[in-house]
Amino acid sequence: MLIKICGNKYCDNINEMLSVTPDILGFIFSSLSKRCVADSLFPDDLNNIPQHIKRAGVFVNEKYEIIVQKSADYKLHIVQLHGDESPEECKKLKEKGLNLIKAFSVDDSFDFSITEAYSPFCDYFLFDAGGQYYGGNGTKFDWSQIKQYSGKTPFLIGGGIGPESVSEIKHFSHPSFAGIDINSRFETGPGRKDYFLVRNFLKEIR
Repeated sequence: MLIKICGNKYCDNINEMLSVTPDILGFIFSSLSKRCVADSLFPDDLNNIPQHIKRAGVFVNEKYEIIVQKSADYKLHIVQLHGDESPEECKKLKEKGLNLIKAFSVDDSFDFSITEAYSPFCDYFLFDAGGQYYGGNGTKFDWSQIKQYSGKTPFLIGGGIGPESVSEIKHFSHPSFAGIDINSRFETGPGRKDYFLVRNFLKEIR
């Protein structure tokens, strides 16, 4: 199971997260988010992240040129598109050689068939909960809805996963389920993760 810790913002806290060895660390580049790294993290701040921990940059309806530039500057392994990006925009970024995660906000009316057009260009999908913000809302959606997804593109589940979610995660089953994305439910403040909560949670999950 892939473990993605998203919304990392502070150098000292990132170093703590390295010790729990997630598969992916996520950094948000959208100014719409309280966890935006624009003024807190610079490319050299990430130099101590080992290669086996992948860096994902999260963008929301961002210009192509900016995504490409930030990906180069921060040596991102993955670009996560968390807005209303089209399949054509994903195709263009994929042709640039970038690995992609496309996020979808799932609610009662979500139509999983819309993911089909994105499948050729995305390495993973992220099924997240809808809310006031593009991610980091701390709310959960009904995971039973994912039964409607019959695609082959592997997916992560995000949205409202907290320390109490261990049993639900262990009992969740789907042929394309690849991992989880944790964020705000493990924080002491926006962008600052609680090391002990994360460490203990991952021990139970693994």
